[in-house]
Amino acid sequence: MTWKDGTTHDGTWVAGQRQGEGTATYPDKSSYKGTFVNGLREGKGRWQAADGFVYEGDWKAGVIEGQAKATYPNGDVYEGGFAKGERSGTGVLRYATGQEAAGVWTSGLLTAPAPPPVVVDPAPEAAPVEN
Repeated sequence: MTWKDGTTHDGTWVAGQRQGEGTATYPDKSSYKGTFVNGLREGKGRWQAADGFVYEGDWKAGVIEGQAKATYPNGDVYEGGFAKGERSGTGVLRYATGQEAAGVWTSGLLTAPAPPPVVVDPAPEAAPVEN
């Protein structure tokens, strides 16, 4: 299907809405490949913007939401949580320079250091058996 503005969709349609797996390509050459529900991006998908930004991960009702990897045009890469289209929850931003910012993100900003790893105590050693 091709719209008047040049947007195309290759995939399934149900009751006039994009549904299931599909690929949408937009006039600016950005694209989305993944799942649609009721015409909106939902579940797993990959968005590639015309400027080189790439988002691979979860979507909810057409919004970036959940766990994902985002690669920015300058080479920075963020892996972690997103909410309402912004970095949110635990994540790591690896800058193209090699530096790294890890921790808890709120509304796109790093707000706390990464929580310490959980250490599981190994099983206690068995007492030696005496003969």
